[in-house]
Amino acid sequence: MAYDAFISYSHSADGQLAPAVQEGLQRLAKPWNKRRALRVFRDDTGLSANPALWSSISDALDDSGWFVLFMSPAAAQSEWVGKEISHWLAHRPAERILPVLTEGELIWDASSGDFDARRSTAVHPALLGALGEEPRHLDLRWAQDEDDLDLRSTRFRAAVADLAAPIHGIAKDELDSEDVRLHRRAQRLARGAVAALVLLFIASVGAAVLAVSNAARADEAAVEARAEADRALAAEELADERRVEAEEQRAEAERQQAVAEENLRRALSAEELAELEAERALEEQLRAEEQASIADAERNRAVLAPLCDSYARLRDIEDNRFLFSVGELYETDLFTTSPVTDDNRNSIIQGIFGAVLDTGLLEGAGIVAVEALWEFQLGSDDAQSDGRPLDSFLDDPTLLPPYERDYPVGVGEGPEASYDYYDGFVSLTYDEALADVDFYLGGVCSSV
Repeated sequence: MAYDAFISYSHSADGQLAPAVQEGLQRLAKPWNKRRALRVFRDDTGLSANPALWSSISDALDDSGWFVLFMSPAAAQSEWVGKEISHWLAHRPAERILPVLTEGELIWDASSGDFDARRSTAVHPALLGALGEEPRHLDLRWAQDEDDLDLRSTRFRAAVADLAAPIHGIAKDELDSEDVRLHRRAQRLARGAVAALVLLFIASVGAAVLAVSNAARADEAAVEARAEADRALAAEELADERRVEAEEQRAEAERQQAVAEENLRRALSAEELAELEAERALEEQLRAEEQASIADAERNRAVLAPLCDSYARLRDIEDNRFLFSVGELYETDLFTTSPVTDDNRNSIIQGIFGAVLDTGLLEGAGIVAVEALWEFQLGSDDAQSDGRPLDSFLDDPTLLPPYERDYPVGVGEGPEASYDYYDGFVSLTYDEALADVDFYLGGVCSSV
């Protein structure tokens, strides 16, 4: 889903409350390394100027996990709110509607199992008859001024947590605890950043002193470098003169060779001339084959270079996995700003697998090893087949269940034809698949 929640409201009634709730949902329990805790769609922030307003809104509805409905007399009379409710009920479950009462009254009639349409002033007609039982709604009729709409307000923070808990899929008290934990972690990181800046300042002062002491030696080296450049220029001019002389000698040699060939051609009989031409054609063919071989080698290097670069990046991830946590894996060292996360790992292995199939560089066990490694999707639903939580495999993918597959026996049977190297059942652990990839692909890349 592109959005965790969609906010439906009346601009005239809740133009101030809806943005405050959206901001609260996005900030509450936000990890330090993410822009927001939840992605919440609201028309004023989620839409740009375009000629297809309703199409954009309906697409956002279809791509949202929850429907947050601000209920008021104005919303009950709103044509747009009604269209959004009707579209949600037609395509998404009614159990995913979170009612928020901002003005008016909500009266549930237990005998009819529905809202009392006569006494409920905040219910839109499109919602009547849609709910199977009385919903628990959030009452925000008290939130009327700016002081009420601040997360520093205990009452407003509790209301936002009450609304955010089902969207996050956790209990409200767990969400509060997670928010406190993330806040304390952000404070620790901030203190660490200040300490790092102080150390960096001290290091920069030392570097400046060292730079001043090296300036004089650098000037002397520059003078010597200019003298060396002058000597190199003189040598280059002399080499140019010799190249000109060599070209003249080569031209003269070619002219003399042409004269000699003409004299030889006249002296030889037709049969001898044909034999000579055949020998020359064979020499030209051998030279052409040699050039073609060189070109093929260059093409192979061009094909292997990106593949082997991806393999090297995969090895960096695997080598660093047990030294650092997943969030701290980097391409070269700890001071780059481009993290190599397990999502990058999955895409790298996908690229390796596609390149191996396209180029035909590996076959049999080599292809199966790459395919098996790709099947170990870190962070995917498949990685949770034994019931463990999503994050349990990130730092130690060797805990993943074995990759198992039954390969066909006959030649050319369906899309598995290229794997007829195997006869029957194949089972690989994560370590075995990685070791096989190192054996086959590492051997290929060692020559690049």
